[in-house]
Amino acid sequence: MVIRKKVLGENHPYVADTIIDLAILYNAKGKNTNAKPLFEQAIIIMETSFGRESPLIVPYLKDYGNFLEQINRKREATKMRIRAKAIQDKHKSKSGKEKH
Repeated sequence: MVIRKKVLGENHPYVADTIIDLAILYNAKGKNTNAKPLFEQAIIIMETSFGRESPLIVPYLKDYGNFLEQINRKREATKMRIRAKAIQDKHKSKSGKEKH
């Protein structure tokens, strides 16, 4: 991750990919206190890069929602899932309008 940050910059989407992978790994190893800020950091990088409503953020939100569910933060997990679904639905309706 350090090399990616140096080469690409700290706010590059590829850095976010690496961070989310590390968060998932920490979660799998039960290191939830390490994982949570990494999930959040990856989402912030993606939002900064593509905007809060970008469909590219959806997998990150879903991964974070799954993590939150696992650590019994159900209300926050539901918020992440609702946000992810709203972004998906918004972009589905846009793509549907463009086809007509």
